[in-house]
Amino acid sequence: LPDLKCEQAFELADASAERSAAGCTIKLNKEPIIEYLKSNIVLLKWMVSEGYGDARTLLRRVARMEEWLANPVLMEADRDAEYAAVIDINLDEIREPIVCCPNDPDDAQTLADVAGTKIDEVFIGSCMTNIGHFRAAGKLLDQFP
Repeated sequence: LPDLKCEQAFELADASAERSAAGCTIKLNKEPIIEYLKSNIVLLKWMVSEGYGDARTLLRRVARMEEWLANPVLMEADRDAEYAAVIDINLDEIREPIVCCPNDPDDAQTLADVAGTKIDEVFIGSCMTNIGHFRAAGKLLDQFP
């Protein structure tokens, strides 16, 4: 998972709480983090130029991001760290998507199990929705007349 986009890592970590996890971390490579911070710096500078919020606060945040970018060092677990459990999932063994059915995220079923189910309406989004979700949905919908 080290090459996930930051938004994807946030989404996965956030969803871990719905699975009763006390916490979740994902070790990312520097590249997606650098990309994310550079994008945020552009946004924050634009916000300052538009008079949004307290410019001093936003510019302090920009300065800290730029400081890290000048020397991008990530925290890592100690080599001798001990864990209660390590769960390895071989993603190559997952053969079809798993979907969560309406009204209960614990009601997870394979796509084959729900294929053919009548759908009256669809909601695309979540508390972690980002533009990538809508772009992906748009590509799927482009396949239909």
